[in-house]
Amino acid sequence: MRRAMASNLCPPSPLLVRVSHPGTRLTWKLEKYFQSRESGGGECTVQALDRNDPNSDTFRVQFVQRASKEGVLKKGKHQIVVDDKPVTVFLEPNENAVEKNTRMSSLTQSRKGARPGEKHPNEKDISSVVDSCVQKSKDQFAEDLL
Repeated sequence: MRRAMASNLCPPSPLLVRVSHPGTRLTWKLEKYFQSRESGGGECTVQALDRNDPNSDTFRVQFVQRASKEGVLKKGKHQIVVDDKPVTVFLEPNENAVEKNTRMSSLTQSRKGARPGEKHPNEKDISSVVDSCVQKSKDQFAEDLL
């Protein structure tokens, strides 16, 4: 239980993927694939970037741990079977410019009215989150050794 708590505090590690051919139940199939050893991944969730499009070919894979994402990237080539046909899964490790612009625009809107150097109440110091994750990992490692 302690291990699950530690991983929930760490920032999630997203990865954008695109498939060569859309198919039925693709979100579910991608999630199962990226949670399998075959992919090099781990615990994750998958969502279509355009949830309103049943033929969406681009998905966000949200890994709980960065190591899982790195395992998928390290493997390189990925392929799944959808409707009895091989489907290539292309990895896009960097978020696209549209998503970055959307996020930056939203951050800019939320910071309007704030003084320079002043943090928005919802902003968190990332270093404290990382330090917390590292400390919990060290504690878990020490506990596992006992």
